[in-house]
Amino acid sequence: GHEGVPVGNFTGTGMHGGRIFIRTNKELTGLPVQVMAEIASKEELNEILPCLSEFASLYGKNAALLAKDRYYVLKPNAKNPYKQLYTAV
Repeated sequence: GHEGVPVGNFTGTGMHGGRIFIRTNKELTGLPVQVMAEIASKEELNEILPCLSEFASLYGKNAALLAKDRYYVLKPNAKNPYKQLYTAV
């Protein structure tokens, strides 16, 4: 994920809820209008630490180093009129 932008034109298409975390040093571009991308906050990163630890143990990586990388979080665009059909507002 660090060599190039790990997303394309259809990443998160149709997203109405939830979050997607992406580890990259590249700026995310070309996302569909249904999705907003922001750099993950410390609180958001703390939520995924158990997942990073599990990933690290399964693939022989260092969880502490992974946690220091930059992560983006993709969320549904609140301006998307269809969001309220599928999630509580």
